[in-house]
Amino acid sequence: MYLSKYRFSLNRFKLLNEFLVFLAIWAATGGVFYLWLYAPSASAIRNIRSDMERLATVQASAGDYDREIKRLQDLNSEYEKMKTIYPFSEEQPRPEEEVSDILRELSLSHSGVTLLSVQTSPLEDKKDYLRLPMALHFRGDFPSIGAYLTSLEGSKRMLNVENASMVKEEKNKLSVRLDISVYLTKEGPV
Repeated sequence: MYLSKYRFSLNRFKLLNEFLVFLAIWAATGGVFYLWLYAPSASAIRNIRSDMERLATVQASAGDYDREIKRLQDLNSEYEKMKTIYPFSEEQPRPEEEVSDILRELSLSHSGVTLLSVQTSPLEDKKDYLRLPMALHFRGDFPSIGAYLTSLEGSKRMLNVENASMVKEEKNKLSVRLDISVYLTKEGPV
């Protein structure tokens, strides 16, 4: 009986030993798989993901580039249209000669508006263009003043209202002071 018990323990020891050998071989195989197959594949997958993200960025910027080219083509087309609407010729008067034309245009009679004064300052050279500061003082009823301002807005000249003040004088009359800037190219009117 003692011998059979000993054989049983010896068999158990052999089984345990075989199991440990099997476990060691299995772990070694897993380690080899991890080191030679999985780890390089995981690194390759990370590199592929990084490359895909860079490619998406490049594709997005290529779309921006195409949109920018389209925008520039549209601007060029608009510029060509503007050249036909506002042609420039050598016969156009110099900017200094334009001041009297500008004053004449601003002081054209508008029904219900009385131009009280127009003050001009000297032309300012701004390197690429000229600026003519002016102060207009006029009086009229509200609808007439609105019509006059609309005519200024629709002027073929480029102008900017720098400051505006309006004061009620009589029952239906308003007194308006506008500080404006009229812009001219050095070659002629804009």
